[in-house]
Amino acid sequence: MLNAYRRRETLGLDEQQDLAQLQIADGVVDVPKLGPQAVYRVPTVNLDTASAATRRGARAQWGAILNALPQPIQVVVCGTPATTLPVERIKAHGSPHAQDLAAWLSAHLQGAQLVARERFLVVPAEDIETLSDRCANLEASMRRIGLPMERLTSPEALRDALSGFLTPRRHQFGPAIVDVSASDRLTVDGECVRALDLGKLPPTIVTDWASPLLDGDLPLDISIDVEPLDLAWAKLQLDARRNALESSAPTPGRQVALEQIAGLRMAYERRQTLPMRMAVTVVVRGPDRHPLERRTKRLRQRVKDLDAELRLLRWEQRAGWLAVDPLRRPPLPRRGLPVETGTVARTYPWSAGTLAVEGGVPFGVAASTVVTLTMAAPRNKNRQCCWYGTSGAGKGYSLRVLLSRERFANGLRVYGIDQDEQAEYAGRSATTCRGRGCPSARSRMPRPSRSCRCPIPTWCCGTCTSRTNATAA
Repeated sequence: MLNAYRRRETLGLDEQQDLAQLQIADGVVDVPKLGPQAVYRVPTVNLDTASAATRRGARAQWGAILNALPQPIQVVVCGTPATTLPVERIKAHGSPHAQDLAAWLSAHLQGAQLVARERFLVVPAEDIETLSDRCANLEASMRRIGLPMERLTSPEALRDALSGFLTPRRHQFGPAIVDVSASDRLTVDGECVRALDLGKLPPTIVTDWASPLLDGDLPLDISIDVEPLDLAWAKLQLDARRNALESSAPTPGRQVALEQIAGLRMAYERRQTLPMRMAVTVVVRGPDRHPLERRTKRLRQRVKDLDAELRLLRWEQRAGWLAVDPLRRPPLPRRGLPVETGTVARTYPWSAGTLAVEGGVPFGVAASTVVTLTMAAPRNKNRQCCWYGTSGAGKGYSLRVLLSRERFANGLRVYGIDQDEQAEYAGRSATTCRGRGCPSARSRMPRPSRSCRCPIPTWCCGTCTSRTNATAA
């Protein structure tokens, strides 16, 4: 019973059996009375800068997967204020320049109100064999559309993913105490939590319409629960609605509604789209009540700008709070919206307007997330790169910024070569030598002696133990 908590004001973990009895083993989370579930971490694509054809293709691919779903799924987008910044590898270089750069980046990024996001996909089943079959089919389908999922298999990874939603204390699994005395919010281990659900969709649904919520600057936890509905039941509902409209007074709105019902009814018959129930739950968090109220106000205004509607889950706060945990539970009664596959596909959850390359260095901020960029990403087949821009656009400056950060973070060795201005560039490069063990970092390097074995002996630091060259050949 999710809502049986109203008789008590506070609940400990041992009094919340639906959380205390969770079992994690063999990459599966066993939820009491619900069966085993698998949790995946899903990558993202950038649709903000994509062409219209690319956006239509992404929507169509995700819609095809939804049309083939035999079971409900849950998509969870976790957004938390960023507390860790990608500057540790720069700081670990140890040089004074690296320390100064890391300090400057930390101060700059901490004032940008960054949000760290992860996207999860939850697959439920009745038993282990059925879960294995569903996971194999879904993994193959997502891989074909260019979104290879990562299944969380280790108990530590699953506990970290679940505890991030259940408590602000990452060192413990599950909340120590939950205050449920208020009707419009919870207090979970000292953190204020408020749950709302989407009561009305915008009148016009376009691809990625929910990006202000799923990829904005507000740290929100959002759950999108998708459940296929019986096709015969949906046809019956459409027929009853059409009969009611045909017996009413003729108006322009009635005529448009009849045309839409007729089109949807034919799409059902051709199985171009299928009926579904979609429930969108949003959880707002804050260290105390004032930030919670401020974020809730911003959220309501943002949803109002989309011409949608949010509803407060009064006296259902605990159920709404658990709904965004990446473990699918039965949806709340009388919640959710009957939709068709196209509407769910346009609520595209895998879009992120940012760039985060594995092993990259900080290179700006986009969509309230740090942009990390490198040419030596593990998935790249080579390190070739072309830097485009008009004259004066900042190509040289931005390239020097990237290379300097790559130097400190990834140990990049930089060679500057200019065949037209040998002496001039050799002199400039000599003042910026950063070879390992080089004590003359700021002095002009002497010409090499006859015993120098440098591969390009134009200019060389004679005291550099690693024989690092800063040359222009």
